Amino acid sequence: MEKIEINLKINTGLQDQLEKGISKSTSGSEKGLTLDELMKTMDFYKSKSEQIENQQLKLKERKVELENILKKLQAQLSQENTKAKETSGVLRMTLMSPVTANCAMTITYFTSSAGWVPYFDLTVASTDSPIVISQKSRVFQATGLDWDKVKLTLSTATPSNGKIAPLFAVWFLWEQSIPVAQARRPGSLQMSKELLVQNAYSYDSAIPEEAELYEQMTATSSGIDDYVIESDNVLNIVYTIDLPYSIPGNGKAQNIELQTKETKAEYKYYCAPKLDNATYVLAEISDWEKLGLLSGNANVTFDGVYIGATYIDANSTHDKLSLTLGTDNRVSVKREKCRILAQQNSWEMIYNKLSLTK
Repeated sequence: MEKIEINLKINTGLQDQLEKGISKSTSGSEKGLTLDELMKTMDFYKSKSEQIENQQLKLKERKVELENILKKLQAQLSQENTKAKETSGVLRMTLMSPVTANCAMTITYFTSSAGWVPYFDLTVASTDSPIVISQKSRVFQATGLDWDKVKLTLSTATPSNGKIAPLFAVWFLWEQSIPVAQARRPGSLQMSKELLVQNAYSYDSAIPEEAELYEQMTATSSGIDDYVIESDNVLNIVYTIDLPYSIPGNGKAQNIELQTKETKAEYKYYCAPKLDNATYVLAEISDWEKLGLLSGNANVTFDGVYIGATYIDANSTHDKLSLTLGTDNRVSVKREKCRILAQQNSWEMIYNKLSLTK
């Protein structure tokens, strides 16, 4: 590109000098040029001008070609810059040994740029069959170094989450002169607030502006497992995978299947019309702690059809683990508000009246 710019500049200067020389030669003589001299001068000017213009044309065409090549190279360079580059550095170690020796060392390192996220595939053939839970994981690392055919050990421990067990502060309680029985009468709603405000943490959210009755409706292998060893210690769960995997260092996740389990489930209909009129199909699993599940998203397949995604809450303290499989549009629920006037103190009570049709 620089050479073309130089040649273009030189040819432009030659063209200017040619025009000035021709103009000077034709007007410098008092008598002027003869016809023969004028024809030779014009032929010379034409020949040289045509030669210079042709060179200029070729140089400009070549310049356009090089500009297109340059654009492609810049686009390729930009794409290469977005790819993960291998990082390098210097490792300094301080070693102590009682004797002089040649030693072979294995260097390990800790990085916060690697991790894994559990997820599940829930497969239900019918409401009469057990539920199949396939536990999987998405392993990722963005260290810039590719892990080629390595054996992985996945742990639920998080080294960066160092915490100190919390302690409750002293909570002082004192007596009130208002009897509890009197404060709980419907006519003494204001006094009930005054009494319960001392324990706002426990009772503030439970004080209603108007008595409201809330009602809910409920109707009532071999494979990768051979290469995954699950061990449960006091603090965490560890999965040792005896298969080599390659994890790229650019942060792209690699899906790894951990284990598949079958368990019995009780299927129910559930609806909370105050919050949502849709009727949900729930699968309740008893003794779910024995499955060793983790919290994570789950894809649901019912009767061979993908239904959607749900969430498994392994931190639940309920006796049964409830899994939402989807909604049944054939079940229609309607919520109506009815007002009842009490006889003594004209106090209004609102309750829910539900109608279920299928």
